[in-house]
Amino acid sequence: MEQGPQQIGIYLIERLLGRGGMGSVYLATDPTLKRPVALKVLAPELAADPEYVARFVREATSLAQIRHPNLVHIYAVGQDASRHYIAMEYLKGHSVAELLRQRGPLPWPAALRFLGQVLSALDKVHAAGIVHRDLKPANILIDEDQRAILMDFGLAKPRHDRSVTTGHALIGTPEYMAPELAEGQEADFRSDLYALGVVLFEMLTGQVPFQGKSAIATLRQHLEKEAPSVRSLTPTVPPALDEVLARALAKSPADRYPGVRALAADLCALVRTPELAALAAAREGQDSAPTVSMDAGAPEPGTAPTAPVEPLTAPTVAAAPSRRRWFLAGVAACVLALALGGLVIPRFARRLDGDRASRTVYVVHSRTLGAVSGRLIAIEGERGRLRLKTSSGVVEIPYADVLKIEPVAGR
Repeated sequence: MEQGPQQIGIYLIERLLGRGGMGSVYLATDPTLKRPVALKVLAPELAADPEYVARFVREATSLAQIRHPNLVHIYAVGQDASRHYIAMEYLKGHSVAELLRQRGPLPWPAALRFLGQVLSALDKVHAAGIVHRDLKPANILIDEDQRAILMDFGLAKPRHDRSVTTGHALIGTPEYMAPELAEGQEADFRSDLYALGVVLFEMLTGQVPFQGKSAIATLRQHLEKEAPSVRSLTPTVPPALDEVLARALAKSPADRYPGVRALAADLCALVRTPELAALAAAREGQDSAPTVSMDAGAPEPGTAPTAPVEPLTAPTVAAAPSRRRWFLAGVAACVLALALGGLVIPRFARRLDGDRASRTVYVVHSRTLGAVSGRLIAIEGERGRLRLKTSSGVVEIPYADVLKIEPVAGR
């Protein structure tokens, strides 16, 4: 293990599991209960920023208030000297992102089964008034019991809580961001459903519906392009999934599903799982969910088939020990990392060639260079770099080093 802390709070550090733009995750031992924990520790350079600390603590408090079998469980949140940490349950498994990289597209019944479990958890989260804001395959873990676990609430925010803001910036992962977020508007529950539509599309096809040459180009596609037909890429999926995805990925929030249960009801007509059936029943106002048979045989006439429980593993990769990833896992060496904070882009950054960009001075917070101020020239390029014109010349910063981009106050 690389040099690092041997103990944080009461927790004895075993090894580093992963590191992202906003901190590190360690495998640790709780000496009082004799159990392993995943310990998320905020990066030292960010611990001095009250906004980041507030967001970090909010992740723990948001999750600690909710209990659900498909949500990560929080054990404790604390501070040890200058270190802020969250202790959470530790389970082995693979993220959906890892499964997709190793296996390619998932069988559509399995994809809907996993999505149904995520929807069940998200229904509980939304009922508590919390918007996740960073739903993506890297934040969904499939554990050893083939159970989908919703993770990483670093961007989660109570629907009407404006106590922690990002000024004129938007936060998230571009490939999964709803059009309204690309324009810098507030996220609501329908923004989460859009992101899940992207996740479902990727599980079925092995690719996201929108992928530009840069983060800005990707956001522009969310705003301007229609998602391709899923059946044009995976002809074996039911035609009705194209209709479901068209509604989930509608550009206007008003044209999307109004809530988790409405989406679940349409999916339940295709594959009947306990989670989807319960959500569909709740939507209809029933007191209890119908009994669901998990028999994988032929369905009775007029009923949807049950989802087969086929174990999904990534055989060429050792089981991922952490229940969360703090970076956007990319292809080959192209990684866009900013786990807890995601990618932070100025609200109007997609108009870099316009007058606003040419006049506005931004501060770019970088892990390697610290805070650099200047005028944005580009947030794209073959090497994936941000170019900033400063008083001393043009500065290039790799995407992976960027923590935050924000306009200078008063500009």
